[in-house]
Amino acid sequence: MARFTARIALALVMVLGPLVGFASAAPPPASTPALRTPYTRQIPSTGTVRIPAIVIDFADAPNTMSEGDIASTLFGAGKAEKAPMESLNAFYRRSSYGALDLTGEVLGVYHVPMTRAAAEAASGQTALVEDALASFDTSGTDFARYDGDGDGRLDYVIVMWTGSARRGTAWWGSYTVGGNDRLVDGTALGAYAWVPVPTDFSARTLVHETGHALGLTDLYDGNRSIGPGGGVGAFDPMGDGSCDHNALSKIMLGWIQPRVISTGLEKLSLRPTSAAPDAAIVMPGFSLDAPYREFYVVQARVRTGNDAAWPYTTSSALQVWHVDATMGSNGRYAYNNSTTAHKFLLLVEADGKSEIEKLDMSNTTDLFRTGATFSAASAPSSDLYTGDRSGVTVSSIRTATGSVSFSAAAGASVGTDRLTDARLARKASLAAARRLAARRR
Repeated sequence: MARFTARIALALVMVLGPLVGFASAAPPPASTPALRTPYTRQIPSTGTVRIPAIVIDFADAPNTMSEGDIASTLFGAGKAEKAPMESLNAFYRRSSYGALDLTGEVLGVYHVPMTRAAAEAASGQTALVEDALASFDTSGTDFARYDGDGDGRLDYVIVMWTGSARRGTAWWGSYTVGGNDRLVDGTALGAYAWVPVPTDFSARTLVHETGHALGLTDLYDGNRSIGPGGGVGAFDPMGDGSCDHNALSKIMLGWIQPRVISTGLEKLSLRPTSAAPDAAIVMPGFSLDAPYREFYVVQARVRTGNDAAWPYTTSSALQVWHVDATMGSNGRYAYNNSTTAHKFLLLVEADGKSEIEKLDMSNTTDLFRTGATFSAASAPSSDLYTGDRSGVTVSSIRTATGSVSFSAAAGASVGTDRLTDARLARKASLAAARRLAARRR
């Protein structure tokens, strides 16, 4: 859940840079991402990022989790049985292929000598956070070291509170940009996550809210009465999943340099994105120099790495995403996954049942397997939202243990016609040769 103050615009950042070809399994080099993130990025997506974390407890909800266990769930190894959400750091190191290292300190527990309800009524959430920061500042914390970009604001603070969580109230996970300009060591509050203390030793909520700090948007359906339903199902932690970030998010964060198929037919082999930085963008005329339009992203997935806990396929399969990155007049993405006529990021469900939209249910049959085809003639089709043909075809899919091979065509009507013409010509040639041989006998 993302919540922003009115005076902080959701400006779009990071200028485009042409990125082509596949990266190796090694960490990708720091580079300008190919696409802007939907939100303004508060922390960089590569390098070492130092984050302060605090606990706030109350008279009716004292903290019961040790600071050591909290630190392990945030910045350490965590508990292996909770993988892939065993720790915030472990999840993002894997998701970024080693490019992002989230480290930091648990500064301690700020004790509020009143009940949660009384504290909320007395000062409100952000003021309470600033009171806690001021207390730690008085105790000697140097907050200036958490202003990585030197803009006079704390880049990102993790605030954990005690007591039960209740959806639809202040006591639920959220993300806020901005504060009341109260200074600690010359820095003001920039952005913070507001999450329950992870007493279950899972970093799931922290992964989601930190995704916002990296610039990612919610991908679940926040308003079921408006627009298409279901978000992206359980296929992304910014949606309803306990799994790895999708390939589009990784492209926007600079962790994947995608192969672009903008014309003709190419044969590709992709390793699962939970293991390697492979993905492809397929769309006629597409360029990373001007990407703000509709296009399709193709990735392979398998139950390993950050996808180790998802209840889907144990063998590699192909996943296709329909992206509408059109910009609105306000300089932001025109579409989202909750309230617009169609989605910013739509999973193309291979079985054609649209169960994510209709039933809020995702499953293994949403993935493309050996022999499947995605084209203008398939169901679902590769048409644009206008109903026009996109010219995208994904065919000849073959799944293997550690990869998925396939053919990708942009301008598929042309490419397919050429292939068909070639097959017909070969067939006619063979038939003519047989007739000639028969006459000679």
